[in-house]
Amino acid sequence: LLSALSDVSHTGSNTQVLVRHLGLPLVLQALLHHLKVEQLLLPSLFVLVNTARTPAHVPLIVAEGGVPAVLAALLSHVEHPVIVRSGLALLRAMVLDDASAPSFAGDGTYRVLLAVLQTHGATGDQLEVVRLASALLWRLYTTRHPMGHLLEACAQLEPD
Repeated sequence: LLSALSDVSHTGSNTQVLVRHLGLPLVLQALLHHLKVEQLLLPSLFVLVNTARTPAHVPLIVAEGGVPAVLAALLSHVEHPVIVRSGLALLRAMVLDDASAPSFAGDGTYRVLLAVLQTHGATGDQLEVVRLASALLWRLYTTRHPMGHLLEACAQLEPD
C-alpha cells in the first residue's frame, strides 16, 4: 500500500485525496511503526515529500507529528543516504514554512542534523546531504535569530 501511495502521490490531485481522506496520519503511523524496515520507511517518506510539495499541506504534516517522525527516521538510518536525503527534503519544506519553523526547537533537530553532518561530512562522498543539512541548520538559526538583529548589532559597531 505504501509503495502504491508513493507511486501515485506525485500528482497534486492525488495528494489532495490523500490529505482530504486523512491519509497523512496513516502514513506517519506507518513510518513510526516501521522505522527499522527500509522497504517500508522509504515509501512513507516519499509520500510525505510529495505531499509537502504543496505548501498548504506542510502545516498539516507538522500538526500530525511530522517533525518528530522524520527526525526518528533520520536517526534510525543516519548512514543511509537516500533516506537521509528524503528526510532532509521533507524537513526543508517544513522549515521553509514560516508558521512551522518555530516548532523545530525542542524536537532534537540540531542533534539529528549534526549527526547527519558527522556521518556524511567525514567522507565527503555525500555533498548533497551535507549541503541540505547545513542549509537546514542555517535556516533554523535565522528563524530563531532573525538577521535584522544581527544587522542592527553590526550597525551599532560602525563608527559614525
